[in-house]
Amino acid sequence: MKISNNNHGFTLIETLVAIVIIGILGSSASVTLFSLLRGASKADIIKEVKQNGDYAITVMEIKIRNSQNVPICTGVASNQLTITNIDNTTSVFQCDATTNVLKEVINGTTTKVLTSATVSIPASPTPCDTSNVSFTCTPTSTGAKIVSIVFNLSQSSSNATVAETSSQNFRTRINLRNK
Repeated sequence: MKISNNNHGFTLIETLVAIVIIGILGSSASVTLFSLLRGASKADIIKEVKQNGDYAITVMEIKIRNSQNVPICTGVASNQLTITNIDNTTSVFQCDATTNVLKEVINGTTTKVLTSATVSIPASPTPCDTSNVSFTCTPTSTGAKIVSIVFNLSQSSSNATVAETSSQNFRTRINLRNK
């Protein structure tokens, strides 16, 4: 009589090796997945801050470039800028210290918010300090005026991790078309 050696199962060592390999692959996959998710979140935050800053700077550039005049043009930095629009209305671009956003106040009554609540002007030392928001109008020797705008924006969510925050500096120089 012949005895056959048909082993239809796994040994304990083969089973343990398989479990260890699956564990290593699983942990590597989860680390990679979380890293990708964090990167996507960071990219969304950077995009949001950049879009808000670009929108604000574009609106201000167009209005200032086409304005009739900048009545106060001394070359000294300020946290607000008043212009006389082409239709003889006034616009004041300023930082709102209560909400930490940039806004335009038209004729002292109508307020147009230029940055959304998802981003804010950094609060140190104070949000509307000229180190965070600065408008400078400089007269030239030819009588033309050049307006410089510098402001910082960051993500306004306080529960984000350091790896998921973004802060960007925006700056531009505008030559007025009208003196």
